[in-house]
Amino acid sequence: LDSMQFQIQNAGAEFEIEALPACHADEKQVRQVFGNLLDNALKYLDPDRQGQIRISGRIEGGMSVYRIEDNGVGMDPAHCQNIFRPFHRLDPSSGAPGEGLGLTIVSRIIERHHGSIAVESRPGVGSCVIVSLPTGPHRPAGESALGCSQAIVRQPIA
Repeated sequence: LDSMQFQIQNAGAEFEIEALPACHADEKQVRQVFGNLLDNALKYLDPDRQGQIRISGRIEGGMSVYRIEDNGVGMDPAHCQNIFRPFHRLDPSSGAPGEGLGLTIVSRIIERHHGSIAVESRPGVGSCVIVSLPTGPHRPAGESALGCSQAIVRQPIA
């Protein structure tokens, strides 16, 4: 999150980050996954309301399951699988920056680590990206998968 502070401050979004379980994956690539997902959450916030982004995680059946939820513009559920295709843009005329490769890269990193990714979304309500990766070793107290404290962090960014 540190590398995204400028973007977070410009968006004026409120973040809630819960304690996150460890996963067995390349740390640099996992940071890229979360960075791309958070970038999309910020990019598609609804300009008509306070942006809210929540990151949570739990262990389920040997997998660390992470949820990145936002109250952004959302999308028609029929498009949820298409967003992982290379160069796919839901609305190329929207002016949102990017080439349509971010989520393709994310899905390939997750597949390479024997994980999965899914999206739930509704127009005007927001989106939830669910990432599952093999569970890793327990982290020491106070350390989470994103380097945040284990306590829930509410971070209104002004």
